[in-house]
Amino acid sequence: MRCETFVVGPPRAGGPADTAPEIPRGRLLRDRLIMRLLAAERMIRAIIFSLLAIGVLHVRGFTGAAAAIL
Repeated sequence: MRCETFVVGPPRAGGPADTAPEIPRGRLLRDRLIMRLLAAERMIRAIIFSLLAIGVLHVRGFTGAAAAIL
């Protein structure tokens, strides 16, 4: 029995418990999930606003060209 869980087979690694990676549980897991969702939302928002800005500049270019022709 290791870490209150039965695992079949020999241990994959060894060493002191102080150097073992921390397994996020409870509040820490929730906080990490929320931070990742917020980061993804910001990235999506940045892409959308960038595409809108490119569209506005594109339309302005056509408006300036049309005014020069008329």
